[in-house]
Amino acid sequence: MAGNETTTKTRPIDIIWLDPLPNHDHRIVLFKGKTIGFSPLDSDEIRLTSCYKCKKENYALAVMDGVCAWCGWSVEELDQ
Repeated sequence: MAGNETTTKTRPIDIIWLDPLPNHDHRIVLFKGKTIGFSPLDSDEIRLTSCYKCKKENYALAVMDGVCAWCGWSVEELDQ
């Protein structure tokens, strides 16, 4: 690899990270125009708060995993 090249995880164009609000440590994440969660400023990981597939609010303890507690949909499916 050349000196200034970096490897980054590519995501589909349908994902939008909104600019963080002042004094906040995260960004809101949209997928195909719908809010699905948030992402910490120091990471590109998506925390799933609202499932894109079943449209339900995610169970609080499953948010950090990025997997819907109700239908099993995962933000990792966005990378495929």
